[in-house]
Amino acid sequence: MQMNFAGVYAIVACMKKHSIIFLILLLFTFSPVVAVEVAPRITDREIIESLTQLKTGQKALHKEINSKFSNQDEKIKTGHRNLEKKIKSNRQYLEEKIKTNRQYLEEKIKTNRQYLEEKIKAMQVYLEAKIVASHDSLQKQIIQTNQRIDDLKDAINHRFEQ
Repeated sequence: MQMNFAGVYAIVACMKKHSIIFLILLLFTFSPVVAVEVAPRITDREIIESLTQLKTGQKALHKEINSKFSNQDEKIKTGHRNLEKKIKSNRQYLEEKIKTNRQYLEEKIKTNRQYLEEKIKAMQVYLEAKIVASHDSLQKQIIQTNQRIDDLKDAINHRFEQ
């Protein structure tokens, strides 16, 4: 881009106070700037060697990762087997406990049933004795009441007869 120096001079004249600074900025703005950094030369052989090293490192990483995954898989499988053994052991323990408790409860129920049957029989005997005693007592009272009624009848009849 080319600029007319007369135009630049007119712009600079307008800016009396900062004219020198403005002129320097203007010159740098309109001048082409070239910034090229020279890259170091790398040969094809160096590139191939670097790629070979990268591939070797990548293979080693894959091998290490696969090894770690294999170790983790084995640890998980071992943990799973141990957990299954523990579950089986606990199941057997619980089944044995349940069996023992069931036998204990069945014996306890049998003992309590026998005790209750004995108590019921004793209560029946007691109640039957009470009923018989009450019946006998009522019979005696009825007989005595009947005797008194008969005595009263006789007394009333004896009074009317006199």
